[in-house]
Amino acid sequence: MNTENLKFPLITQHNAEYPREIHAAKEISRLLQKANFPGDDVWIDLRFDYALSDHSTSSIDVMLIRGAPHGIVKISLQGLFLMQDFEVMITQVIPHELAHVLHGVGAKVSGVEIQKPHDETWVGFFDQLTGNDHDIEASAKVRGDFDDRAIRLSRSAILVQCECGDAESYEVVADTTGNSAKLSNEELKCSTCKFPYVRVSRDSLPKRIADDQTFLEKIKCIKLQHTHLQR
Repeated sequence: MNTENLKFPLITQHNAEYPREIHAAKEISRLLQKANFPGDDVWIDLRFDYALSDHSTSSIDVMLIRGAPHGIVKISLQGLFLMQDFEVMITQVIPHELAHVLHGVGAKVSGVEIQKPHDETWVGFFDQLTGNDHDIEASAKVRGDFDDRAIRLSRSAILVQCECGDAESYEVVADTTGNSAKLSNEELKCSTCKFPYVRVSRDSLPKRIADDQTFLEKIKCIKLQHTHLQR
């Protein structure tokens, strides 16, 4: 597939390549059109960022010119979560983040400062995007079947294990002097089983985390081979 020629209405540039990335980009484009987003003057830069800590983020660099917004909106989605819980990413995360975008651009036009990111105005935009679907409630926290342990491991973190059993017994903590000291003194404990964490080798990774790690390494190589997908 020639991804350089892959275009979506109202999305100026993107790095979508995988089928689920492309589906997500189409949904973002559809919802922006539904909301009558001023795409001619406000460019959307959509990125699938596999190092992202959260499920999504956005930034708005917009100014008013002759009373109309002009500028760039950057939207980033954690691509690994698209693979883990595609439905929640499409039906909840994308409307959640686009509601922030519409809220932010609207605030620029109105000349007001947003006091609370998930206020009634944001809820209104979320409901508009989801069509007031009562099965999907606006929430400050989106909960999906997301597992970020492989992402945290990619940042040279420490793999530890408690007594919970199965894959849930593995946790990833930041590689700091404080955490290393707590591990040595058995002070870093699991909030569920209450047993101290112990440092373990990455060779003992459970299959789910190991598969996520393999996927992340693979996709980083693919993005590096396509310069237009790195942005």
